[in-house]
Amino acid sequence: MLFHCVDERQASTNRKTKKIVKTPDKPESLVQYRLRLDKSPPQGVWKTTSLTTVPGACS
Repeated sequence: MLFHCVDERQASTNRKTKKIVKTPDKPESLVQYRLRLDKSPPQGVWKTTSLTTVPGACS
C-alpha cells in the first residue's frame, strides 16, 4: 500500500470552464491518496490496482 498526501488548497483552476476557483482552506482540502500496488508476473512490473482518496486524512 502506498500513501500520498496532496494539499488541494493549491488547486485553483477549473479545467472545463478555465475559470479560477479557489479551494477552501479547511482540513478536507488535504487529501490522502491510497494506492494498492501489485507486481505483475513474469516481468515484475508494479501496477496500481486500486486507488482511494480520503479527504482530511493528512491533517
